[in-house]
Amino acid sequence: MYTIAAPLNPGDQSAEVANLQQGLTLLLTRQLIQLDPATRQELLNALVNEANDQVYKNATQKSVSIFQEQHQLAATGSVDPITAESLNAILRDLGVLETVPVA
Repeated sequence: MYTIAAPLNPGDQSAEVANLQQGLTLLLTRQLIQLDPATRQELLNALVNEANDQVYKNATQKSVSIFQEQHQLAATGSVDPITAESLNAILRDLGVLETVPVA
């Protein structure tokens, strides 16, 4: 997984969106985004579908919004630079971010 980019917004379609979805899936699976089990499973299932298309849809927006709320950020559902840095800090602490080789 690579560093989460910003900005990312609902409707976006790209590899960066798929990367975000991979990060959100990891945080949900490890319960670092805290939800009741049924809601977590519902979001995980929906994120898999959205990630297959690399499209920023409802599950991605909802997951980002919940993450923002739980980290005292403005719950916009969009990934702004502050949200990206917060996500990246957690992913870095987990040791899951890959460094992109410099050409």
